Amino acid sequence: MVIILFRLLGLAALVVSFVNSTTHPICLASDVTKIESFRATAVDGRKVEWDKSASIHIYFFLGTECPVARLYANRIQSLAEKLEPRGVRFVGLSSNSQDSESDLLKFAKELEIQFPLIQDLGQSLARFFHASRTAEVIVVDRSGTIQYRGRVDDQFTPGVKRSAPSSSELTRAIDEILDGRTVTIPSTPPVGCLISFERSEQKDAPVTFTKTIAPILYRHCLECHRAGEIGPFDISEYSELRGWADMIVEVIDQKRMPPWHASPEHGAFKNARQMTTVEIDSIKQWVAAGTPYGNADELPEMPSKVEGWRLAKAPDKIVAMREQPYIVPANGTVDYQYFVVDPKLTDDCWVSAAQVIPGNRCHRPPCDCFHPPAR
Repeated sequence: MVIILFRLLGLAALVVSFVNSTTHPICLASDVTKIESFRATAVDGRKVEWDKSASIHIYFFLGTECPVARLYANRIQSLAEKLEPRGVRFVGLSSNSQDSESDLLKFAKELEIQFPLIQDLGQSLARFFHASRTAEVIVVDRSGTIQYRGRVDDQFTPGVKRSAPSSSELTRAIDEILDGRTVTIPSTPPVGCLISFERSEQKDAPVTFTKTIAPILYRHCLECHRAGEIGPFDISEYSELRGWADMIVEVIDQKRMPPWHASPEHGAFKNARQMTTVEIDSIKQWVAAGTPYGNADELPEMPSKVEGWRLAKAPDKIVAMREQPYIVPANGTVDYQYFVVDPKLTDDCWVSAAQVIPGNRCHRPPCDCFHPPAR
């Protein structure tokens, strides 16, 4: 049999209005200590202003493709429905250069988000609030002072997804403010995808996307990070890729990507998903230089998308994982799912290669396959 396991600081200052417009850029001042006015236009056309009658304003930094931000968006929406009658206002902010207005509208529709979403053109709001990640929340009291900043709760951390949070710092801070008490935990490290702040491109940079970076990403990342695959963004789109630059460096440094967990102490593998030191250094150099594009004539041809089997030849045997599809819930987490599959082999044989093909590639979780010892 084959067992298949699925794994699934205080506020600076603001004295002028925020105007979300290319002709009226957001202006900031750093010599005062309160928010005196806030005006913006959400992507759905709603006017958003600082509500003097509100007890709390919560600013939720999000990204339309960030898995963590998407998971928390529904949680923030539930809080908004519960707390709006108590004078708590929620505003979503996207400071990602790769998130367009249409992306945000689609995000709101898919996740049934009702609170306003603002496109932070120029990333001025992220810089003003010193936000660093999507899924980061900023809690501002009636006086305009930041009372809490950081994560929503502790359910999701890099590489960890708990079935339920053990602490919910955001709701705790809200309750304490509404009850007139001092916030006991004013800050926590935010979780989620890094916001890549725009840098000036280095002229005549030796490392460019077309000449150096595209071949590396095509070799190691394109298989999952392209349209219709499980990767949260498409590396074939240069304008989108730039917005993920800092996050790419982080996951490579943390050895979370490319996904490869085999220990080098137990041998070498010819198909190891590992970048060389030279490749990693090149990516870091490219990001530090402002992600320059380079000469379009040097861009290699993108490998074509492989549909169906990726084996050297058609498989000798195809085994269904289960008779009915596994339904992935729209929200929350999925615990380990164990599927015991009997290939019904009657004779001893060598398995030279295997592939798992999901019914829906966009919802494919990581998959570990194990062969139990003989009974």
